[in-house]
Amino acid sequence: MNDERRILKWAVIIVPVVAAALALYPPSQKLKAGIDLAGGSSLLFEIDTAGLSQNEKTGLAEKVMGVLKRRVDPDGQLNLIWRPIGNNRLEIQMPRPPRESLERRKVYNASMTGLAELNVSRMELQAMLSAPASERASRHDALVHGINERAQRLDALIPVFDRYREAQEGDDYEAETAARTAYEEAFEQVVKTSMDVNRLKDILALPSVSERDKELAKLKASHPAPKYATALDEVVVNYDAWAQDKGMLEDPSDLKRRIRGAGVLEFRILAERDAASPNTMAHNE
Repeated sequence: MNDERRILKWAVIIVPVVAAALALYPPSQKLKAGIDLAGGSSLLFEIDTAGLSQNEKTGLAEKVMGVLKRRVDPDGQLNLIWRPIGNNRLEIQMPRPPRESLERRKVYNASMTGLAELNVSRMELQAMLSAPASERASRHDALVHGINERAQRLDALIPVFDRYREAQEGDDYEAETAARTAYEEAFEQVVKTSMDVNRLKDILALPSVSERDKELAKLKASHPAPKYATALDEVVVNYDAWAQDKGMLEDPSDLKRRIRGAGVLEFRILAERDAASPNTMAHNE
């Protein structure tokens, strides 16, 4: 009888321990280390108190902290440390995510940068059109990035721009208006050869796999150049590898976006690391 009770007691102890160990395995992915163990970032925010009375300023940081905590991390799952400093400053500390997650994010960001480098900006286009004739050809070639459709639209844009510039020097207002309209349309045709990176990021974040695949197919169809197709496939693969266990907060920019979404905020640097002494912080006051 005693043996049966002893076995039951051991079972009551061992079974929960084994279940807890399985639930926490692997610990590198299931356990969140705090900033004291994993390191991380400390962000210092200053609250604009312009126009507030002394009574309204009292305890303001504590009040703002309460509001932001309810909006940014209502369930306390982001492992953030909140600390009011005086009446008008608020410090938020966030731990560094696991190294593996940071590496996957770095690979994804690099592939996204590679895709963005295939694009052409409005400023680059305007610089090419305004360049001296001796430089225009080289600038034209530098903007193509192997996209044949863009090369064709650039070739069509240049003479349209030249006609518009000539019309500007004349006295015929209607001719100038028509030339400007033609130029703007040709200009936009070149801009459309670039892939909208922000749209791509929104598509990748879609919760529905079928909806995401449908939107990705549309995006690829609108940019049929092989270079874009290859770059897009690489971005998707790297995003999926990162998204498997990416945290909600992996970078100070992630936290800033969440806080910015909780109200009207403006970010300014209050202090920065002293170049002459890397272990200290410099401040203009």
